[in-house]
Amino acid sequence: MAKKNYYQIVDRLRLGFATGKRYAVETVSVGHIGPETVKIFNTKRAATTHARRLNKSWEKAAREIVNPPADWHEAQRAMYQGRLADDIQAGHGGAVDYWQGATSAESAAIAWHEGRKGNPMAKKKSVTWKDKLHPQRFPGMSGKMAAIVGFIMNRKVTDPAFAGLMVTSDNHLLGMVEGDVGFNEHLGSYFDLLNNWTNLLGYAGLTKSQERAAQKAFNSRIKGMKPQRAIRNPRKKAKYQVVNIYKISGESKHKTPEAALKAAAKREGIGWIVIDDKGNRWDWGPRNKAVIVERAQANPRKKARKKNPGAPNLDGMSAGDLWDFWKKMGASSVRPLSQARKMFPGRKKGIVRATIDLRNYAANKATAMQCRKRGDIKAALMYEGIADKIYKELPTWARW
Repeated sequence: MAKKNYYQIVDRLRLGFATGKRYAVETVSVGHIGPETVKIFNTKRAATTHARRLNKSWEKAAREIVNPPADWHEAQRAMYQGRLADDIQAGHGGAVDYWQGATSAESAAIAWHEGRKGNPMAKKKSVTWKDKLHPQRFPGMSGKMAAIVGFIMNRKVTDPAFAGLMVTSDNHLLGMVEGDVGFNEHLGSYFDLLNNWTNLLGYAGLTKSQERAAQKAFNSRIKGMKPQRAIRNPRKKAKYQVVNIYKISGESKHKTPEAALKAAAKREGIGWIVIDDKGNRWDWGPRNKAVIVERAQANPRKKARKKNPGAPNLDGMSAGDLWDFWKKMGASSVRPLSQARKMFPGRKKGIVRATIDLRNYAANKATAMQCRKRGDIKAALMYEGIADKIYKELPTWARW
């Protein structure tokens, strides 16, 4: 879009003026209002400079007219409200509608100004990292985190605010509230704050320079020992070793097989070879590339297979042991899946049903033993019969 000029330069000689100064600065014709000469100059350069100066001042005045301050809008609204009251009293319907619309427009303009006052990023040509990290931009931020961010920015955004932050030797974060003596507020782990701060920097939309400035403020404002995290990509350890089969001293470690082979070639004597951490032997191959010439022998020892413990001998237990087994298997209200897997590893089908039957067997057997102890033989025989029936229905791999 072309820039609009409010003042133009006119060549008076072409318009028929034979005498006097040649170049004139005039206003631009608008509607029925014709151009008006402001000033006349001898040279075109002087006229151009004057016209540019006038255009700049006119643009500034135009911006102020388009968007005047809130006080001007309040005065206009008060005037419109007075005229609205007069027309309502006089019964002028059309005028009432006009003044109501004008009053609403001024109220909207005042609300716009008030909204910009509360926005930390408004009315600023250059937005700093402090503006982007201001807690008002993050409604879901907790009050504690807002106070911490305000302290890092060196701005008071909460009441009360922190006067200091410190990290202890065991990685805890302490805060000192304004007016207190000492760091009396425990704010959690330093690593939790570090995670929240990193996430905040990612959401705020900072530039690289702003992110560096924010991180510098974070490191300088928080006192105490700041523990360093473990390095994500640690330095690769030496993997290849030059050794001698005759136990001659002079071993060395290297990161690549090529470097190890070159080092072995420089050794005096015979018997120098290169092996890696897995026991493979390396040597030069085609096109001067290191290759494995002898692989490490596999361990002949096989891992011992876990023996299936199976079900314990419940008939050899006392009443107390049987009730302990019943509780260990989850009593009567829990599906003992984990206990079944421990008791019958390697099996998948039927282990839960078998474990429940064993649990019921232990309960009936323990009850029968208690009945015999108190002399109730009839009840004891009944519970023993139930236990025998459960045992007969058990699969062979679940019996003892």
